[in-house]
Amino acid sequence: MESRVFPAGGPAGPVFPQSGPAGSGSPPSAEAGAEAGGPMTGLVFADKPKGAGTFSLTRAVRKIVGLKTGHVGTLDPNATGLVGILVGSAVKLLPLVVGMEKVYSGTMRLGLVTDTLDVTGETLSEHGGPFPELPAVREALEAFLGTRPQRPPAFSAVKVGGRPSYRDARAGRAADPLPERPAFMRSCEILGWAPPLLNFRIGVGCGFYVRSLANDLGAALGLGGGALQELRRESLGPFGLDLALEPPFSLQDISRALLGFRHAVPDVPEYRATPEESAALGRGGALNGGTLSPERIFRLPGQPDWPAPRGGYPAGTVVVTCGGRPVAIGEYSGPGGPPAPRGAGPDGNGGPDSYPSRPRGPFLRPLRVLQPPAGQPGGHQPAPRRAQTGRET
Repeated sequence: MESRVFPAGGPAGPVFPQSGPAGSGSPPSAEAGAEAGGPMTGLVFADKPKGAGTFSLTRAVRKIVGLKTGHVGTLDPNATGLVGILVGSAVKLLPLVVGMEKVYSGTMRLGLVTDTLDVTGETLSEHGGPFPELPAVREALEAFLGTRPQRPPAFSAVKVGGRPSYRDARAGRAADPLPERPAFMRSCEILGWAPPLLNFRIGVGCGFYVRSLANDLGAALGLGGGALQELRRESLGPFGLDLALEPPFSLQDISRALLGFRHAVPDVPEYRATPEESAALGRGGALNGGTLSPERIFRLPGQPDWPAPRGGYPAGTVVVTCGGRPVAIGEYSGPGGPPAPRGAGPDGNGGPDSYPSRPRGPFLRPLRVLQPPAGQPGGHQPAPRRAQTGRET
């Protein structure tokens, strides 16, 4: 079956490079876990089995390593595949990581309409036939390429009044349909069509609901709707299932598979600070001139000069490190930095902190402190690690 890909110059370009840090066209190997970010600061992947929850995997890793953990995007309980879990101080990089594009494969049952938009829900209606031929199905699917409005399912984690929507849906409380929001699909491929089952592979952006696509595709074909039957996440950004651990796993498994924090944000430049600079930034102070130098800004091979703003962070965002460990997310301006619009401050609103008021030399201010200096209020105190025996889930 042929596939279609939305051009890279479309409304949402790739957030992360589609090759490994070495620019070889393959994702970084798991052995990179021993890089400078430290053995317990970084990103680890798990292959979620059917029926398991994303949060349960995240909690299992936290229990084993004795450090904070955070997941990079949930998977429905009945879905399987790649789940990214940030470990240690890398958890604070989450706003820079969540934009990774994803590739899914799976099966839709077109013509079946349920309350959850998947086959586990209560059946509301079902189309008995006839069904369209493959060319019509392909044309309808390709119409969803690019950025289009999409309505999230009622059974989803989208917040309504501060509560996940699925809580009211499960309790049977009537609620207005969730508002539509932009959703991006970069690529689509039909792997098989045996009505009413459609096997597919798609590449999508952050916040895309495949269940909604199944229902919308079925409706577009005049079948009343559709439901998702099977779903597997194959990749997150440049990372694939070859890096994933299969539960149950141990501390040794996690240590071997952990990717250093630089691979969690491969397109964000790294500024290598001196211990004095690191201490100042850790206390929330900005740096001006002095030892600051664009020569201490490092990028992975193939990395763009400066990524586009995302997650509330500006174009000059850097991960500040000292001795190979992340200490802050900062904003760099000045020589070697991104161009700054005249009269616009870091939030685009001008004011006393606007770029023209800053010195002409290098300038670095902390946006988020990841590791305050030890001994300072809120200073970094490593969490104790519990001894592990055997394998845990």
